[in-house]
Amino acid sequence: LRRISAMFTWGTPQVNEAAVHQLAGARALLHRMTPFEDFGAVSKAAVASILPIWTYCDAFINQTTYDGLPKLLRESPFYVDGRDFYNVLSGFIDEFFDAFEMEWCTA
Repeated sequence: LRRISAMFTWGTPQVNEAAVHQLAGARALLHRMTPFEDFGAVSKAAVASILPIWTYCDAFINQTTYDGLPKLLRESPFYVDGRDFYNVLSGFIDEFFDAFEMEWCTA
């Protein structure tokens, strides 16, 4: 599964780590470019505002959650394309495990 997902995520941790240090660190790019006196408080508020991933992605899996979204969000590319992508990837993973189940999971 890790090898399958690697094509979508390769390099992501390194890019994210570099971005965090460059953007949100003390005396880094955003700190020097913004008017905030206490950038540490800004960083803490930004981190506190990050919601759990299911807040955004549950609508890919759960039709009730999707139906409960405002119309503008339901029609946005994030949800329209995201649901399509989730369904294709989920089917691919299910088929992959079905193909190798007998080799990997013997009772």
